[in-house]
Amino acid sequence: HMSRGMLEFKLSGNPALSVRDLKIVLYCKTSGRAALAAKALHEMGYRNVQSISGGFDAWSESGNPIAKPEAVKFE
Repeated sequence: HMSRGMLEFKLSGNPALSVRDLKIVLYCKTSGRAALAAKALHEMGYRNVQSISGGFDAWSESGNPIAKPEAVKFE
């Protein structure tokens, strides 16, 4: 998980994410920021970048699977 504003900074600072043929799938709520992030990644040389059309809202409304983290239990 990383915000659009930190994308270039976080990718350039992590050697594991420097591989240019790394498969990257981007999403946001409605797909606008993900599309901008995909454009930026292509300009940075990443070759295997996709964004989910319509964003998370469209994915969810289409009945696609969603992984939900378990709530943290405090004692």
